[in-house]
Amino acid sequence: MSLLNKDFFHKEKAAFQHLESILWPNGPVCPHCGQHERIYVLEGVKDKKGRVRPGLKKCGHCRKQFTVRVNTVFESAHIPLHKMLQAVFLLTSSKKGFSAHQLHRVLEITYKSAWFLAHRIRLARDLVWDSGIEAKDSLHVASALEAGLVRFHTFDVGLLNKSGKIGNPPLIIEKPSVAQPKLRLVTK
Repeated sequence: MSLLNKDFFHKEKAAFQHLESILWPNGPVCPHCGQHERIYVLEGVKDKKGRVRPGLKKCGHCRKQFTVRVNTVFESAHIPLHKMLQAVFLLTSSKKGFSAHQLHRVLEITYKSAWFLAHRIRLARDLVWDSGIEAKDSLHVASALEAGLVRFHTFDVGLLNKSGKIGNPPLIIEKPSVAQPKLRLVTK
C-alpha cells in the first residue's frame, strides 16, 4: 500500500488525529497557557459558515479554544488539513522541487493558496536546512512547549547532521503572524 493511500491524506478527522498523535504524544497541551490538564474536547461546534470544526479543544485553565493547528505552519490557513499534509509530503519528498503551480493542480486549490502554503512549508524547511543539516527527509511541525513558544518535531523521518547522527534541531516560533512567523534556533 502506498503512503499516499493513508487515511490522514484524504480524511479531515484522520488528519487531525494523526497530527495530534505526532505533536501531543502524551495528550493535548494548551498553546495559550501550556497546561495539559483539564483539556476538553468540543464536538459539533460550528464556525460562522455552519461547518463543524474538527479537532476543537478547550482549556479548563485559560478557557480558550484551540486545535492542533495553532502555532504551527498550518495555522490560519483556510485549506483542509489533509490537503496541507499532502502538500508537506509532496514538497519534502520531491527530489527536484515542487512548484506552487504543481501544488495548485494536484491539490485542486487556488494558485494563491498553493503559493502561500508552499512558502510557509519552505520557510520552516529552510530554517532546518540552514541549521547545519546535510540531508533531510521530513518536515518539522510544531507542538506546544510553553506559553507562546513551540518546539518542532519530525513529521516522519529523522534528520542526518554533518557528523552522521540523526537528530532533531529544536526550533521555536515566537508569536507567529499569518504572513511571516518569526523563527529562530533554540540555543541551550
